[in-house]
Amino acid sequence: MSSATLSQIPGLSRLLLQCRRLVRLQAVLRGSAETIATGSITLLLACLLDYLLLLPSTPRLLLLLVTISTCVIVFIRRLLLPAIRTLPAEELGAAVDLQFPDLQEALATLASLSRPDISPDESGSDLMRQLLKQRTSQKLAQIRPGQVVPGQKTIRRLLQATACLLAIFLPLTLWPDSSQLLARRLLTPFANLAAPTNLWFEITLPQQVAAVGSDVTFAATPRWRTATPGTRPQQVTLELQTQDGRFEQISMSWNEAELQYTTVLSDARQSLQYRVSGGGAFTEWHTLTVAEPPRILAATLTETPPAWTRRPVQMVDGITGEVFVFEDSLIRMQLQFNKPIADLQLVWHNWQPLPARTAGSGEEMTPGENNQLLPEELAAAAAGQPMAETPQQASAEPAVPKLQWSPDRLQAELTFAVSGGGRFEFQAHDDVGLPISEPADRRLTAVPDKPPVLQATGIRDGLEVRPDDVVPLNTIATDDIGIGMLELHFRRNQEAFRIQPAEPLETGAEAVAFDFRLDLKTLALQQGDTLELRARTADERPSPGPQTVWQGPWILKVSDTAPPIGLQALQQADRELLEALRKLSQELALDVAKAAQLRAKAQQDLSQKTRDEVRGLSEKEQTQGNHLQDLAEQTAQHPLMQQPADKLAALAQQLRREVAEHLNAAAAAERDPAVQDLQQAENRLQQIRNELDQSAAQMERAAKLEQDLAELNRLALDAEKLADDSLQHQQQRQQGQPAAGQSPEDFQKQLTAEQQRLQGEQQQLDQQLQDLLKKQQELLQAAREAQLDQAAALSKQLEQLAQRQQGVATGVQEEARDAGRDAEQLAGQLQQLQADLQTVMQQLKQQPADSPPPTDSQQPDTARPDPAALD
Repeated sequence: MSSATLSQIPGLSRLLLQCRRLVRLQAVLRGSAETIATGSITLLLACLLDYLLLLPSTPRLLLLLVTISTCVIVFIRRLLLPAIRTLPAEELGAAVDLQFPDLQEALATLASLSRPDISPDESGSDLMRQLLKQRTSQKLAQIRPGQVVPGQKTIRRLLQATACLLAIFLPLTLWPDSSQLLARRLLTPFANLAAPTNLWFEITLPQQVAAVGSDVTFAATPRWRTATPGTRPQQVTLELQTQDGRFEQISMSWNEAELQYTTVLSDARQSLQYRVSGGGAFTEWHTLTVAEPPRILAATLTETPPAWTRRPVQMVDGITGEVFVFEDSLIRMQLQFNKPIADLQLVWHNWQPLPARTAGSGEEMTPGENNQLLPEELAAAAAGQPMAETPQQASAEPAVPKLQWSPDRLQAELTFAVSGGGRFEFQAHDDVGLPISEPADRRLTAVPDKPPVLQATGIRDGLEVRPDDVVPLNTIATDDIGIGMLELHFRRNQEAFRIQPAEPLETGAEAVAFDFRLDLKTLALQQGDTLELRARTADERPSPGPQTVWQGPWILKVSDTAPPIGLQALQQADRELLEALRKLSQELALDVAKAAQLRAKAQQDLSQKTRDEVRGLSEKEQTQGNHLQDLAEQTAQHPLMQQPADKLAALAQQLRREVAEHLNAAAAAERDPAVQDLQQAENRLQQIRNELDQSAAQMERAAKLEQDLAELNRLALDAEKLADDSLQHQQQRQQGQPAAGQSPEDFQKQLTAEQQRLQGEQQQLDQQLQDLLKKQQELLQAAREAQLDQAAALSKQLEQLAQRQQGVATGVQEEARDAGRDAEQLAGQLQQLQADLQTVMQQLKQQPADSPPPTDSQQPDTARPDPAALD
């Protein structure tokens, strides 16, 4: 069937075009299927050969080339060429004729009738030709391209290709690791890969870097790629290949506890490659880099404290052990290494941040539990003003230091501000990842700026005072940096607080002592009033503000019948101490009776129960000895009770050792030695009790002397105030100028009234001093028994008192010569007492430290008071 004939038949060209497309599609599908099948089969065969024979790299490369070549040839011949080939129309028409023979005659008739050289008689009528064309077109329309071009062969090829793909994906699903390893070995024949066996070795912690001269441990655990473990190989070898080409093998031993093979390479000197082999399996080659480890050659720490602390710059060489640095200091750590460093970190352990800081923070110490605020603080809070700044909370995490490197990376500098402390270490690695050796113990301890400490003595809460007293408040303020402020706050009843600063004040000193003297006369106090006092100090911290510490409050009650200041506190402390000694003496009396009872039992039958009772009595005496030691320490705080305190300490030692030893020996000995030890313990207890009673009596006498000295101290304060008032009165009389709006008569009356008041106070002070001077001999004896420093202080105090009283006499001598003569006479008596005390001090300095104090008969004549003066 010619192309011209085919073009004249309606519908035939369309059918042939569809058949041509179907033929090309089937050719592509068959070619693809055959290419896939060929590639799968060759790949499976190559992997199977590698699995069975463990082929080296070259055979695997040849297999890869054969596989690729076969796939390329099949691809070109069975896919590429058929896809680009164009089938002639004659071949397609012949295919149609073969499939539909009846259609061939109709097509041939139409072709012959359509020739131009045929006569009209031969071609027949037009109607017959039209009917034939119509019938032929209908038959062509019913024909499908698949009937002309069958696809059974193509389907078979596709099924074969699918089976080959399943043959590949099945092992990938069941044995993914082994299949992937086989594929990688085939596709990359020269890659560093392990053997594709069922047995394989897992290298535990594969070594990558090691320090020169160190011992390197190699460990390998046997594994199986299938679910069922196989037989463990008896011989496993570590294969080593050094940089200079040497090849070594080291046998690995089986560790039953760890279930792995291990071996140790001692004293590694050069880099190498290694793998583990055994049981027909081997691992890939691993690289061990041996290099000189990085080390810190030098380390220095420079601390720059804040400027307000006035502390010097501190430099620490080596940064080993514990280093103390002040808070907010700038820390600069300089490190020098033996080789370039790739990275460096400062790692903290047990990080302890500094506590939060608040302006005005500190501790308010009170006689009791009193957390009340000052009235001005409450008023500020009610007005909406901030009481203090928000606390500056230190970061819970350490700050990241600023790191600077030298160009050669042999030196590093870390800079940060102190916000906490803890143990720290430097973690660094070189270019090959070898860590730094850091055996040093390094600790940084941040020292916070502590709040000041304020101590106040002289008064107590609830003390009764007289309206004309001079209240002493002795304060000592200490701070780790420096004191910036010290004040006394006081108020009458519920009035506003007044502030009396300590002047002059040495700001910036670490310790400041100041004795406040508050004259109650200027406050116009009356019976039943209350006086509240508080002491306040602060340091010089600039940010977030100074730390403030309060001491108090003390609420003083005003009473016209109040005893002298200082006398009540002494009486209360003395009573408590003496009462404790009396109770202890009663307990010792019971113990003496108990020891006698136990001795009587031991004479009859020394049973286990009796021994236990003796041990219990021994433990009791040790406890009472500790209690007596505490009482001795309390007694030693009294200046005039040093001798009784030493005696009590010795008695406490005897109770804890001698008596307890006798009792313990009795509990462990036989009957006769036990009876003797109990007798000795009984006698020693009775002797200790008697000496304890004597010491208590001596302490009671010393307590009375201390009360007289306290009264002397009060009189000294009154004399000091009286002298100041007398001097002020004398200046007013010399100036002779009345105040604005005041007449000369009123001014003269004011001077007269002030003169009379001074005379009355001076006469009252004279009488009180006369009564106290009658006890001059007892005061001298108390000074001998006290320490030299207390005697010196008392001497100085009496000298000041005499000078002040001399000033009183001078101030009022023009208007009251008689009172002035009395004051001069009293001042002379005080000077005589002061001279006597100095004589006693000289004697105390000249005599040996362990010699007893001189008796009254041994006193020089200069130590005796003038009888006329006492009268």
